Amino acid sequence: MERMLFLFQRTATKFFYRHPLRKVLKMGGYLLRGGKVSKKWLKKKLIGKAGEVIARYWLTWRGYSIITVNWRCQRGEIDIIAVKGRILHIIEVKTRTSNAEKLWPAKDAITPSKYKTLMALTHLYAESNYAFLRRFYLKGAQIDLVTVVITFKVPNFLEVKMYEKV
Repeated sequence: MERMLFLFQRTATKFFYRHPLRKVLKMGGYLLRGGKVSKKWLKKKLIGKAGEVIARYWLTWRGYSIITVNWRCQRGEIDIIAVKGRILHIIEVKTRTSNAEKLWPAKDAITPSKYKTLMALTHLYAESNYAFLRRFYLKGAQIDLVTVVITFKVPNFLEVKMYEKV
């Protein structure tokens, strides 16, 4: 793990200005040098942030218009809110490394209680942003799941899947 963090920090300083994940890389380098955070926590946060950024790029490439990222309220957080066609997509992003994916697949991460929370958050978002959402002439909304599996092997180091209407 220390070797991976060292390589990650070295890569971050080498490709900082032209790398699409530069915010994540900057955060990782800063916390590794002088932060008060454990390396295990940092690794989890960095992998999660990288997964969200990768999911955003992937969704944009697939034709989704991203409206909001990390929308928060008292009840919780929605990772990505996007529109494709005339449907509002509430997207939950789950990022795993290859080892964690074998133990607990990311597609099983949305439990009934998480689904209830996402439904409540969807209603809260629609109520609070009704005037903004009206201009899209939406037919409906659906909750989707994007899973990002990161493996640290060179040929296929990313695997992104989308499960619609979870």
